[in-house]
Amino acid sequence: MELLIAFLLAAWSGFTASVLFVKGPSPVSLRIRKYARKGYKEETGIPLWKQASLLLGTLSARVAPRGWLHGVDRKLYWAQRTGKWEGWRSIDVWGLSLLAGFIGGALITFMSGSLLYGGIAGLLLFFYPTQKLDTDSREVINEVLRELPGTMHNVALVVESGASIEEALRRVSVRDTAFSLWLRGVLSKGAVEPIFSNPRAGVKGVLLKEAERSGSEELVFMAVQLDLIYQRGTDIWELLDELALKVSEKRWKRMEEKVEGLENKLTLVVTIFFFLPYVVLILYPPFRSIMINFGR
Repeated sequence: MELLIAFLLAAWSGFTASVLFVKGPSPVSLRIRKYARKGYKEETGIPLWKQASLLLGTLSARVAPRGWLHGVDRKLYWAQRTGKWEGWRSIDVWGLSLLAGFIGGALITFMSGSLLYGGIAGLLLFFYPTQKLDTDSREVINEVLRELPGTMHNVALVVESGASIEEALRRVSVRDTAFSLWLRGVLSKGAVEPIFSNPRAGVKGVLLKEAERSGSEELVFMAVQLDLIYQRGTDIWELLDELALKVSEKRWKRMEEKVEGLENKLTLVVTIFFFLPYVVLILYPPFRSIMINFGR
């Protein structure tokens, strides 16, 4: 029975992974008519699991943890930079997690006749979509932060050659890298909004807005410093070169902090997801037999 349960859990996880990123129309336009804004037009050929997750997320929006949704929004921000999770909102991911956890848990419970096994399976499958999203977003943000110091140094070199800081940013944004792709998206919004902030007018620049939206401390630091450098208007090259060094130092310091906290996180993960389930699976059958005999 344990092997059957493990097989079913693996099969459901594989199915969830395989259908999670099936190409299809954007989920944003697939809200169920009753819960969508006016003017909604249904599209055909949408997988049932997507429609179910969107509807489930909409219905349960009031009970979704706001902190969890905020964290998912930031992960979606980065994952969507590479074309993954296009059109998904945090509430849609919440619905997908509920769907995966409920169906997986119900299936294992039905096959095994054990609520404990079903509960464990449902819990693991509930966290699977966000774990996949976290992996996709982390790949992008890590690549962006690796490129950040070098890109700031290149901006300083372009400014030294006589270009303005806006022109320097546009020149470095043409490269085929993760940071350049993000920067192009920011600069494209500069056509309708100011790129840099203007504290006197109380206007926040689009560069700082996008950095704050990304949730990255390094990008926020860069945006704030670029705003200050732009407002100063003199000795820009020296200030940009100094900014490149500061960004690099800040990144290394953050990496050291993560390494220091890695041991505690690994211990917690191993305990929750490996040790405790293993102990439960080993001890539950004899404990159940003892309780049945005791009841007799």
